[in-house]
Amino acid sequence: MLAERLGSLTILHVEIAPDVTLVVQAEGGDRTPLQSPIALDISPSACHLFRTDGPALAPLQPA
Repeated sequence: MLAERLGSLTILHVEIAPDVTLVVQAEGGDRTPLQSPIALDISPSACHLFRTDGPALAPLQPA
């Protein structure tokens, strides 16, 4: 995991599988230790997904 601590927010780059990384925005005070396991609880309406070549995908719809 890579963490970018930017003051009012923290950007976490979380590898969830080989060659699959999520970029997660957290609160600025987040102090998650690098390389530690984390749990994510993500609302579909808060997700922004992109294809590997750049374009955004359609927003997720709640089940």
